[in-house]
Amino acid sequence: MKLFKKHQRESFPVVDDDGVLLGFLSQHIVLKNLIPVSFNIPGAGQGSVTIGAAPGIAKRLKKIKPLKVEDLMERKFHSIHPETPIWEGIHMLVEHGSPLMVVEEKTGKFIGLIDRFSAIEELERLQKQDKGE
Repeated sequence: MKLFKKHQRESFPVVDDDGVLLGFLSQHIVLKNLIPVSFNIPGAGQGSVTIGAAPGIAKRLKKIKPLKVEDLMERKFHSIHPETPIWEGIHMLVEHGSPLMVVEEKTGKFIGLIDRFSAIEELERLQKQDKGE
C-alpha cells in the first residue's frame, strides 16, 4: 500500500531473482479482495446470497495488508515483446486493460510495463517528435 501511494502507480510487476516476470500486484486486485464474496446456502434455492458490505470491507483491508505479495498477485497477465508495434500494444490495452507487461521473448525477463497513462504519454511524445518539437 505504501508503494502504491509513494509512486502513485496502479500496479507493480512481481519478478523472481532472475528478473523473470511471475505476475503483478495492482490496486484493482487489492480492491477485488475487499468486496464481499457470494456463497451458496444449501436448500435455499438457486442463486447466491451476498454477504453485507459495510463495515466488513474496512475489516477485510486490515486482514489483507499483512498478506504476502504472492498471496494476492495476479499470475495471469498480457504481455508483449519490445519489437511489438505500438499500435498492437494500444489495441491490447483497449481489449484487455492495464497493465500490459513487456518481457523478453526468449527469457521471459521483465523489461517494463505499459499502462493507459504511459501509452498516452508515448503517443504524445511521438506526436511531438513528428512535429520536430
